[in-house]
Amino acid sequence: MNGSTAAIVVIGGVALIGGIAYAASQNKTTPPPGQIPTAIALSAASTTEAVNTPDLFTATLTDQNGNPIANYTLTFSEIGIGSVGTAATNASGVATLNIQFASAGTYTVMASA
Repeated sequence: MNGSTAAIVVIGGVALIGGIAYAASQNKTTPPPGQIPTAIALSAASTTEAVNTPDLFTATLTDQNGNPIANYTLTFSEIGIGSVGTAATNASGVATLNIQFASAGTYTVMASA
């Protein structure tokens, strides 16, 4: 890797085991009755990107039956930085966020609900 490239490591979203406490203060929409968020699939448009160039990250939130969950806020984070942004899922359970890094290095990105 040269001095102008950021290597991006994408790890799958944080799998949610069991239920989640839904509180208004969490800025989340409660899924329909019986729909429990259980998995987030995460991908990046590119696994290497020039410094200060946005890379599109896509996360898909599904319930215990594999159905998409709409209108739910996901948090995108980088292990060493913390939260880098949030995005709401659409009708297909998909949330997208452009993330860019200011310096060369290896970054590990994840999404959580």
